[in-house]
Amino acid sequence: MDALITDFDGVVADSEPLHLQGFAAVLAREGVTFTHEDYYGSYLGLDDHDCFLAAGRDSGIEFSQETIARMIASKTRMMQSMMAESIKPIDGIVPLLTSLARARIPMAVCTGALRNEVEICARAIGVRQHFLAIVTAEDVSKGKPDPQGYAKALDQLREITGRPLQARRCVVTEDAPAGIAAAKLAGMKVLAITSSYPPEAIRQADLIVDSFKSVTLADLQQLTHA
Repeated sequence: MDALITDFDGVVADSEPLHLQGFAAVLAREGVTFTHEDYYGSYLGLDDHDCFLAAGRDSGIEFSQETIARMIASKTRMMQSMMAESIKPIDGIVPLLTSLARARIPMAVCTGALRNEVEICARAIGVRQHFLAIVTAEDVSKGKPDPQGYAKALDQLREITGRPLQARRCVVTEDAPAGIAAAKLAGMKVLAITSSYPPEAIRQADLIVDSFKSVTLADLQQLTHA
């Protein structure tokens, strides 16, 4: 195993409910109803820009780029406050990341979230020091399911470590179909957790688990040999 690259929301941080709350509050001001079923059924895995754009279009509203920028800024302020106060890690992820760090496995984040949100959350739950690189929505021109983010994260790890890290020997941890598709297109193996979707919705992953509590470094290494 050359490296681990992980999604963040719903994989490292139990933050998807907070994102839902933020999207719903901001969209309500624009006359758009945004439910739990909407978010988890259609929009989870999209970055803020694409989520607001799609939610508007699905309600018959074409938000301007200026409006979307304002909405993103409003949601970001809400998220930063909520995350600092109440964010918790996904069960089992902190020990898993710690074990990989001890084994000197390079690790990075690839997420559709914003950098400030990731920094706040990662520090709050005590895992920021494990990540050599963080690729966020601000760093790519196309979000998941495009593989650009995962490819960029791997490139950054190569540059930082000076090692010839190979995509096929990298494991991605994900929770959403769009992220799984992005990682597979980047040529990486995928461990998916059912924190946001049932197993049948994330069946394209190489391994599906209900919790990280029983996942070991050996399990991840085995994926790269499959």
